[in-house]
Amino acid sequence: MSKKLIFLFIWFTCLIPLQAQEVITGTVVDSKNQPIPGVRVEVVGRSEVTTTDIDGTFRLDLPVAVKKLRFQYVGHKPIERNVKPDMIVKMGHGWQGRDTGYRGFFDFMGGFGTGGVMNFHFQDESFTDIGKSSIMFGLSMTHGYQINPMFFAGVGVGVTPLMLYCTEDSGDYRWGEHAFYGIACQFYADFRWDYDIKAKTSPFVDLKLGYQRIFAIHDFIDTYSNWYGYGSEFELESTITKGVLLMPTIGLRTAIGAKSAFNVGLSYNIMVKRAFNVTGHTNLLLPDGEAINEHTDPKTFSSIGGCFMLNFGFDF
Repeated sequence: MSKKLIFLFIWFTCLIPLQAQEVITGTVVDSKNQPIPGVRVEVVGRSEVTTTDIDGTFRLDLPVAVKKLRFQYVGHKPIERNVKPDMIVKMGHGWQGRDTGYRGFFDFMGGFGTGGVMNFHFQDESFTDIGKSSIMFGLSMTHGYQINPMFFAGVGVGVTPLMLYCTEDSGDYRWGEHAFYGIACQFYADFRWDYDIKAKTSPFVDLKLGYQRIFAIHDFIDTYSNWYGYGSEFELESTITKGVLLMPTIGLRTAIGAKSAFNVGLSYNIMVKRAFNVTGHTNLLLPDGEAINEHTDPKTFSSIGGCFMLNFGFDF
């Protein structure tokens, strides 16, 4: 009789863990609350694993109580959640594109710059503070290859109009304003590093390195005359310039969909080159009617300044 009691006691003891079993159920959805099948669900710190079914639901039968579950799905950043009854888990806005492959960017930019000041004087005419401040704005398009989740390399083109500040002193009056100087056409290689392309928001660093050619579209010309038959003309003919494009950027990327994001950053176009051909003319009528004409030979002056620009755009 005692043997039967011992056997029953052992059998009952073996059933206790089964009766203490914990059952966890839930559903995994995307950013639009659509169920995601095939999500890997694992217990943090243990070996139990399951996957969501076609309806995005899962079930875990555990011998002990647990506190956290980890959820992993291709194209999303893994997340951990505390265990709750009938859990609803949202995977968020993580990058759902491939970790490698084509990637494109479209950016708007604009900002102010300083440096490369030029001053010109002839008789009573002068142009000063040219380049004391400048304004650049425009857009760019980049296409390339995502090498891995962090590194991108590509090529692109940009179009950036440029305005220069100029102060004119002509006889008895003086004025200053920004005026269009030219349009910069840029061709570059683009190298970019994203801290975590799968995160909702992530910092990035970008470097555009290439060639820029500034096509001049405006000449500064002024004429001054007085009652004594004196006249002077000071011509500044803007010329085409070319040089290196070197533009680093730091910024933030925020996902706005499964495969696209909004980017905002601060850039610095280090080498903005500008040049002028400068010519001066003087006409003087003497009392005896004789006319004196003087002029200076054209001379080319150039300078290089920089420009800070705020840029924003999209990647896709």
